[in-house]
Amino acid sequence: RLPNPTDDSDDEIYSDNPYSTLDSNYFVPEWITGRLPGDTSPDAGILLEQIREAIKYHNKYSVLVPWWERIIFPFDILLSNLWGIIQSKAGKPGCNSIGYTAAIWRRSSIAVYRALGEASSLMVSPPINFEKIDTQKVTGTNYGYYNLHGVQDGPNWYGQGDCSNEASMQDYPVALRPEDLRKNGRAPQAVFTEACYGMNIINKNVEDAISLKFLSIGTNVIVGST
Repeated sequence: RLPNPTDDSDDEIYSDNPYSTLDSNYFVPEWITGRLPGDTSPDAGILLEQIREAIKYHNKYSVLVPWWERIIFPFDILLSNLWGIIQSKAGKPGCNSIGYTAAIWRRSSIAVYRALGEASSLMVSPPINFEKIDTQKVTGTNYGYYNLHGVQDGPNWYGQGDCSNEASMQDYPVALRPEDLRKNGRAPQAVFTEACYGMNIINKNVEDAISLKFLSIGTNVIVGST
C-alpha cells in the first residue's frame, strides 16, 4: 500500500513497484514484477489454473531444440506473422488480436492498436456492447487490448459515447462482463487494459473482476492498473 502521488479519490495505491527497484525511487521500476493472484473463494482453482498454465508454457520451451530448428526458428516466426497478416487482411478467421475501445477514445486507441492489428478491426463501444460482442473472438485471439472504463466497486468494463458523433452518444453502455468470458479451452496469451481499476482484485472473486476471469480461463499475462 503506497501513498497516492496524484490528486484523486484514492487514498492509497496497491503496487508491486517497490519489489522492482533497488532504491527508494519505486516510480521507475528496474524490472518487471508479476504475481499469481488468488481470489476470495475458498476454492484454490484460479491459483492452480495459473500454476498449470505456467508449467505448460515453460515446458513448451524447455525441450532441447535441434540445432537446425534453432537456425530456421526466426524465419518460421517471420513467415507465421506474415501469414497472420495476410489472413487478417483477407478477412479470414484466426486473427491474432482483438481491440476494444470506448467511442470517445477511438482515435487514440487506433494509434495504439496498430501495433497489433488492423485499425478497421477495432471494436468501438457504443455501438457495440456486451450483447453484440463476439465472445468467441474475445477468448480465441492471442492478444487483447481494451481501452474501456472500469469502476472500483463493480465487475464490468464500459464504453462511452463520442460527443462529436450523434450516433454514438449513448452514455456508458456495458461493454464487457466477467460472464462473457467462457472457458472453452482457448484464451488470450496476454491482455492489456487501460480500464481504471482493471486489475483491482482486492476482496474480489472470479465473477467480480474481468481480470481474474481472464486468468481463470487460461490467460498467461494481464497488465492493468489496480
